[in-house]
Amino acid sequence: MDNNELKEKLAKEKTSRIRSITVGTTIITALISALVSFFTGYVNIRKDNHDHLRQITAIEMEFAEKFMDTALVEDVNLRLRFSEYFMHIYPTAAQRDRWHGYYLIIKDEYDQLQQGSDSHEIAILDTE
Repeated sequence: MDNNELKEKLAKEKTSRIRSITVGTTIITALISALVSFFTGYVNIRKDNHDHLRQITAIEMEFAEKFMDTALVEDVNLRLRFSEYFMHIYPTAAQRDRWHGYYLIIKDEYDQLQQGSDSHEIAILDTE
Protein backbone atom coordinates (compact mmCIF):
# COMPACT_ATOMS: atom_id res chain seq x y z
CA MET A 1 0.00 0.00 0.00
CA ASP A 2 1.54 3.21 -1.07
CA ASN A 3 1.13 6.62 0.46
CA ASN A 4 -1.62 7.78 -1.94
CA GLU A 5 -3.75 4.73 -1.26
CA LEU A 6 -3.36 5.23 2.46
CA LYS A 7 -4.36 8.89 2.19
CA GLU A 8 -7.35 7.92 0.07
CA LYS A 9 -8.45 5.28 2.55
CA LEU A 10 -8.14 7.73 5.48
CA ALA A 11 -10.13 10.35 3.54
CA LYS A 12 -12.92 7.83 2.89
CA GLU A 13 -13.02 6.83 6.58
CA LYS A 14 -13.09 10.48 7.60
CA THR A 15 -15.93 11.18 5.14
CA SER A 16 -17.81 8.15 6.45
CA ARG A 17 -17.46 9.34 10.06
CA ILE A 18 -18.63 12.83 9.13
CA ARG A 19 -21.70 11.35 7.39
CA SER A 20 -22.45 9.20 10.46
CA ILE A 21 -22.16 12.22 12.75
CA THR A 22 -24.36 14.29 10.41
CA VAL A 23 -27.04 11.57 10.25
CA GLY A 24 -26.91 11.11 14.03
CA THR A 25 -27.20 14.85 14.61
CA THR A 26 -30.16 15.06 12.21
CA ILE A 27 -31.93 12.20 14.01
CA ILE A 28 -31.33 13.75 17.43
CA THR A 29 -32.57 17.14 16.18
CA ALA A 30 -35.73 15.51 14.80
CA LEU A 31 -36.34 13.71 18.12
CA ILE A 32 -35.86 16.88 20.13
CA SER A 33 -38.23 18.75 17.81
CA ALA A 34 -40.85 15.99 18.19
CA LEU A 35 -40.49 16.06 22.00
CA VAL A 36 -40.85 19.83 22.10
CA SER A 37 -43.98 19.61 19.95
CA PHE A 38 -45.41 16.86 22.16
CA PHE A 39 -44.84 18.77 25.39
CA THR A 40 -46.16 22.01 23.88
CA GLY A 41 -49.35 20.16 22.89
CA TYR A 42 -49.59 18.62 26.36
CA VAL A 43 -49.26 22.02 28.05
CA ASN A 44 -51.91 23.50 25.74
CA ILE A 45 -54.33 20.67 26.53
CA ARG A 46 -53.78 21.16 30.27
CA LYS A 47 -54.36 24.91 29.85
CA ASP A 48 -57.57 24.30 27.90
CA ASN A 49 -58.81 21.90 30.59
CA HIS A 50 -58.02 24.47 33.28
CA ASP A 51 -59.89 27.18 31.36
CA HIS A 52 -62.87 24.86 30.90
CA LEU A 53 -62.94 24.06 34.64
CA ARG A 54 -62.79 27.78 35.42
CA GLN A 55 -65.78 28.43 33.12
CA ILE A 56 -67.76 25.63 34.77
CA THR A 57 -66.96 27.02 38.21
CA ALA A 58 -68.08 30.50 37.13
CA ILE A 59 -71.39 29.11 35.88
CA GLU A 60 -71.89 27.19 39.13
CA MET A 61 -71.15 30.31 41.16
CA GLU A 62 -73.64 32.33 39.10
CA PHE A 63 -76.25 29.63 39.67
CA ALA A 64 -75.52 29.66 43.41
CA GLU A 65 -75.76 33.45 43.54
CA LYS A 66 -79.23 33.35 41.98
CA PHE A 67 -80.34 30.85 44.56
CA MET A 68 -78.79 32.88 47.35
CA ASP A 69 -80.52 36.05 46.16
CA THR A 70 -83.79 34.18 46.57
CA ALA A 71 -82.73 32.65 49.86
CA LEU A 72 -81.62 35.94 51.40
CA VAL A 73 -85.09 37.37 51.21
CA GLU A 74 -86.62 34.17 52.53
CA ASP A 75 -86.51 32.77 56.04
CA VAL A 76 -83.46 31.52 57.91
CA ASN A 77 -84.53 27.91 57.52
CA LEU A 78 -84.34 28.18 53.73
CA ARG A 79 -80.91 29.85 53.88
CA LEU A 80 -79.74 27.08 56.20
CA ARG A 81 -80.90 24.40 53.78
CA PHE A 82 -79.33 26.14 50.79
CA SER A 83 -75.98 26.55 52.54
CA GLU A 84 -76.02 22.91 53.64
CA TYR A 85 -76.80 21.82 50.07
CA PHE A 86 -74.05 23.95 48.50
CA MET A 87 -71.42 22.88 51.03
CA HIS A 88 -71.87 19.29 49.81
CA ILE A 89 -72.13 19.71 46.02
CA TYR A 90 -69.14 21.91 45.15
CA PRO A 91 -66.16 20.06 43.62
CA THR A 92 -63.31 21.90 45.34
CA ALA A 93 -62.50 21.85 49.02
CA ALA A 94 -62.08 25.65 49.08
CA GLN A 95 -65.61 26.20 47.78
CA ARG A 96 -67.06 23.64 50.21
CA ASP A 97 -65.19 25.28 53.09
CA ARG A 98 -66.66 28.70 52.21
CA TRP A 99 -70.16 27.24 52.17
CA HIS A 100 -69.49 25.42 55.43
CA GLY A 101 -68.47 28.73 57.02
CA TYR A 102 -71.67 30.35 55.76
CA TYR A 103 -73.64 27.36 57.04
CA LEU A 104 -72.15 27.81 60.53
CA ILE A 105 -73.12 31.50 60.55
CA ILE A 106 -76.68 30.76 59.47
CA LYS A 107 -76.88 27.81 61.91
CA ASP A 108 -76.04 30.16 64.80
CA GLU A 109 -78.73 32.58 63.62
CA TYR A 110 -81.22 29.71 63.25
CA ASP A 111 -80.42 28.38 66.76
CA GLN A 112 -80.86 31.85 68.26
CA LEU A 113 -84.22 32.24 66.56
CA GLN A 114 -85.28 28.80 67.80
CA GLN A 115 -84.29 29.69 71.38
CA GLY A 116 -86.16 33.00 71.10
CA SER A 117 -89.18 31.21 69.69
CA ASP A 118 -89.15 28.69 72.53
CA SER A 119 -88.90 31.51 75.09
CA HIS A 120 -91.78 33.34 73.43
CA GLU A 121 -93.95 30.20 73.50
CA ILE A 122 -93.14 29.65 77.17
CA ALA A 123 -94.09 33.25 77.94
CA ILE A 124 -97.42 32.79 76.12
CA LEU A 125 -98.11 29.60 78.06
CA ASP A 126 -97.29 31.34 81.37
CA THR A 127 -99.81 34.14 80.67
CA GLU A 128 -102.62 31.68 80.04
